[in-house]
Amino acid sequence: MDFLITAEGDWLESGSKEVEIRVGYDDPDFDLTTFAVKNLGFIQVTWTTPTSVRVRFHPDQVASGALSGLKSRRETFGNAKVEVSWLTRSWQTRHFQNAQQAIEHVDALATAVKITSCRYRATPL
Repeated sequence: MDFLITAEGDWLESGSKEVEIRVGYDDPDFDLTTFAVKNLGFIQVTWTTPTSVRVRFHPDQVASGALSGLKSRRETFGNAKVEVSWLTRSWQTRHFQNAQQAIEHVDALATAVKITSCRYRATPL
């Protein structure tokens, strides 16, 4: 099962028409899920097996509503091991024994990026 958590915190099934409507692309000819994660602040949650979950996000772009949506449903992860993948210059991955540790890591990465970086920089010529 594959889900996207929107910038408003709503959980939608990846590949659904509702995702296409929310993102604004009807019948896209590209990977809409990765586009939403990289550019729109969505979080992707994929159950790879009943005891294994992957969470993908972009710390520079992740929306606070998506983080809240992830935190509000942490109990749905049960006892699953969680793989967290986040985008810097390339995808980074770390494994956690439970959802609590994984969500704390996601939150820490998102907070660190918001504090230490600015998306745009002015440079004197």
